[in-house]
Amino acid sequence: EGYTHQECSACKEEQNIEIKSALGHELNENGVCTRCGISVPYLSCNSDGKNWTTSTCPSAFLVKADDTKWGTSDTESWYVASGTVTIDSRVTVNGTVHLILADNCNLTINGGIGVTQGNNFTIYAQSDGNEMGHLTIQNVSVKDAGIGGTSSISGKITINGGIVSSATQATDN
Repeated sequence: EGYTHQECSACKEEQNIEIKSALGHELNENGVCTRCGISVPYLSCNSDGKNWTTSTCPSAFLVKADDTKWGTSDTESWYVASGTVTIDSRVTVNGTVHLILADNCNLTINGGIGVTQGNNFTIYAQSDGNEMGHLTIQNVSVKDAGIGGTSSISGKITINGGIVSSATQATDN
């Protein structure tokens, strides 16, 4: 929340006027906020699900509707979903991919997220409150997992936060 602060020069009475809601972060193509310059914060925890900490990712790719290939083999890549984004076909994960669900985001992926053996996919949220980002997987083929492999062994999948749902009606595509 922000406001304009005024002080009377004669009596020194103070008041806050023009109270406005917080704008939130506006992420550029590198996942850095254009309003404040901050890198992307996210929540992380240790392997037993305890000791939550806030970390920051120095830069990330902003998820767009036409992004169906995330990452590159044998590398680590960061992505951030912000706002409302719908991807109309299955996303393929290569290498080690980290996805941050920004507060109030709604990411929908039709066809699911493919994570095959040898690849890693981790999902993070920016907060643990009512503003936590959403990932919805839908319209998945009967041969594919919502998040994971096809008819082969899946890679490593870790969900550290966010509201993730895969309540799908399988299709035979």
